[in-house]
Amino acid sequence: MDYRSLFSLEYLALKINSLKYEISELPVMYLISRRNRQAILRVIDAKNPNSYHEHRLSSKTGRKYNAQYELKTVKTIELNEYMAIWKKLTARPIPNINKDQLTALSMLTTTTTNMEFYDKLVAESAIKDFGLQDHPRMHKNIPIRTKLEDIVASTLESLNLEYKYEAKIYIANKPRYPDFFVPVPFINYCFPLEAAGMMDLDSYVSNLQSKIVEYNSNGLLLNQNLLLITESESHPADSDLIASIVCGHINFVTHRILEKYNKTYNNPINITT
Repeated sequence: MDYRSLFSLEYLALKINSLKYEISELPVMYLISRRNRQAILRVIDAKNPNSYHEHRLSSKTGRKYNAQYELKTVKTIELNEYMAIWKKLTARPIPNINKDQLTALSMLTTTTTNMEFYDKLVAESAIKDFGLQDHPRMHKNIPIRTKLEDIVASTLESLNLEYKYEAKIYIANKPRYPDFFVPVPFINYCFPLEAAGMMDLDSYVSNLQSKIVEYNSNGLLLNQNLLLITESESHPADSDLIASIVCGHINFVTHRILEKYNKTYNNPINITT
């Protein structure tokens, strides 16, 4: 199952239009080769489509443009995948949302956990304080503590969601390391996600409750801008459950922001959900 089909049409419409805008901001480029087999990037002039300049991939400028070329390729593939998901879910046309609407939408988020906050987070991980030998589980070269966190990381990736693992924040002047911070850039929002995998232990549950109280005191409210995924021996969590919880939260926040936009501006964004 493609878990991205759990996203609402509202989310998908914003994602698709956001990707279109991001792609349009990147230069038009073509990868060509000369007779000496050197790889060349031809970059079309944005102001004059009939003009272009070329750069060898081995040059500094060529490497810069090649990074943009690769990014554009990845985003184009992602865009096509999301458009295919939309078509599977509905026969309705994808609404066009312009740059000004996307910009205005991103300015409506009032939570402190916005993209500026996310960009400043450093995923330095408390794991380093204990040594890798105590945490042998690895996820894409990232030392990770538990099996549940490993499943959460894989599920977020399957949803095309970026994350920072155990990024340090301060609560009451004390460092704390939420398991994940997950951004949703086009609505200027991010949220912490805690993966609690030992709910059979009373001491673990007690510590978790204390942690949630700390988060609440810092404006991180459970099921509002903080997600909690739990499991026990009798009720294990799997990717289906995790994807449902994460998508449900993002769908809710996206809908709330869209409602606010449509009440604030005269050019409403109409997406049938």
